[in-house]
Amino acid sequence: MQPKPSAQEPMSDPLLDAEVERAIAPYRGKVSGEMLAYYRERLREALLFHPVGRRLLNRARPVPALQNSDELVGRGPNAGQAAATPQAGGKAKASGQ
Repeated sequence: MQPKPSAQEPMSDPLLDAEVERAIAPYRGKVSGEMLAYYRERLREALLFHPVGRRLLNRARPVPALQNSDELVGRGPNAGQAAATPQAGGKAKASGQ
């Protein structure tokens, strides 16, 4: 059984490749190379395209650390405007006064 090449196969993903190889490692030498290739492709498809598989793969990815607190500025349509716009009168008033 030769796996069909996927026209929409994404570029190499080191985490995906590592997880698939780790999952099929116990079967090396116990099943044919053809069968390993088949299972490798099915695992890749499951981790890339199935909602649960995709979530599991994304949870395994390391979370990038913020280097500066200003990295969050600019994520929303008006992000950064509130910080750049001074309060009227220079002081914030407490509500009810």
